[in-house]
Amino acid sequence: RDPEMSRGLGDVYKRQMKDKIRSKIDSEKKRMKYFRMTLQYSNKYIWYLLLLAVCPSVFTVFVFSPYGTIDYFCNFRAFYGADFRTIYLVASGINPKLYYLGIVGLIVIPVCFSILFGAVERHMRVGEFNLGFDRILTRLNFNFLTALKFSMMLFVVYEIFKFLQVVMFYLLTHSLQIEWAFALSLIWYVALYAAELFMLAATILWVPTMLQTGLSSTKALGLAIRQGAKQIFPTMVSLMIPTLPMLILMVVNSVLNLKLDVVLDAILLTISIVFYVIYMYTMFFDINGIDREDLKKIDIWKENKKRRKGN
Repeated sequence: RDPEMSRGLGDVYKRQMKDKIRSKIDSEKKRMKYFRMTLQYSNKYIWYLLLLAVCPSVFTVFVFSPYGTIDYFCNFRAFYGADFRTIYLVASGINPKLYYLGIVGLIVIPVCFSILFGAVERHMRVGEFNLGFDRILTRLNFNFLTALKFSMMLFVVYEIFKFLQVVMFYLLTHSLQIEWAFALSLIWYVALYAAELFMLAATILWVPTMLQTGLSSTKALGLAIRQGAKQIFPTMVSLMIPTLPMLILMVVNSVLNLKLDVVLDAILLTISIVFYVIYMYTMFFDINGIDREDLKKIDIWKENKKRRKGN
């Protein structure tokens, strides 16, 4: 065999391998582009949006607590063989004494979503970020019904998944040894978590499709699912990433008994709400080929104000 030919073939194989690796990296970057674009947007006005979302989140955690299931697993021996009501209250995180605060949060959440939808959409569409009182009233007028439908859908789906979760927990703890009950309960929890992420990813374009096209809820949902079908898995991963650090902190909190469950729940809900809204509009604008004025260096609204003052 000719040594020079062997070296030449070796160089060709190396280049092909490098090209394949580079192609895979580029492909993954494209699949996760909406995650990166969401983070880029979040650098600008994230604190305003977080402050807006924190109020309903603080109240809602008394009936809508992601920490509850984490605490259930961290203290599994204590709840092994418990009655259905106990498991449900622990896993769902419902506080029997302060549940009325959670109801207040559930009432306020559609208001929060109405303002968030309008603020993010207008900023992307015309380049103006405005949380003024007059804008808030306008957004409540145009967005509240859609926000209410969206909030009710989230709550109903959450309760269905939580009920299925608790039923399985109860059956496993009353029919299997503790080791098997723990393992299978954890698998069931992960499966339901993945199903929830799938549902959120599949319907992520539902709200902007309703608000921007004027279609009915059913038709908008069908169109949203078709448009986002190719992005379901990347969206699932993107929605999961911001929650992982908080879930780890929840495990630490439960193991060390730091009693920070309400704080961690509120932070997780606040981050999830804001991230989801930004992500949905980022994806909606890109898929539909709508120009985003917020990405342009020149703020046309500020420029127009300067011209008016100059005249």
